[in-house]
Amino acid sequence: MTKDQARIFFLNTLEEDLTEVWEQDFFDQKHFFLTRAPIAKVWNARLDKLQKKYQAYLVLTDQNEEEVQPQQKEDLNISFSDDFIQAFHQLHNYRTHYKSKVLQAETVSPLTTVIRQWLETEKVYALHWSYPPSEDIEIPAIRSAEPDPMILLASLKEAEKILMSSNLEDLKVNLNILPENVVKEVKRLTLHAKDLI
Repeated sequence: MTKDQARIFFLNTLEEDLTEVWEQDFFDQKHFFLTRAPIAKVWNARLDKLQKKYQAYLVLTDQNEEEVQPQQKEDLNISFSDDFIQAFHQLHNYRTHYKSKVLQAETVSPLTTVIRQWLETEKVYALHWSYPPSEDIEIPAIRSAEPDPMILLASLKEAEKILMSSNLEDLKVNLNILPENVVKEVKRLTLHAKDLI
């Protein structure tokens, strides 16, 4: 990347302000990942843009990319329980773990590693809940509109009482008698899983 190409990423920024602008943008991107629904296309586009801006920053400040020890991919052995309430809690435990790692990331490389692992976990979760017949149910479900976790958990507990079971397969085949929030979430995760395959 030439300096002229790099300047496109920092238009209207004085040379002495480059580090401040870069650090603010990096902080803003971390905040985005911590507060938005994990949608692979959106998050990957954000990461790609952040990596390009970082390269531009390095070019404009005559720095070389830090020699970062390759991040060892955590072997999290991602799997989810067939108990739907337990699976729900597992997802939120994973998310807490990833959010902590995002907060700790000080450069683009570790942030990228964490986000890729997080997205992989979300993919495994969506595939676990996926139930293609739910797509035919006439309840609107928006892939990027996650339900309030506490409201969903209450609906899952209600579903457990109705089914007298917390087995995910029982939940899937009995969607027609379950609370709307549960049906909507199964449909949302099914649609989301289709985007990830």
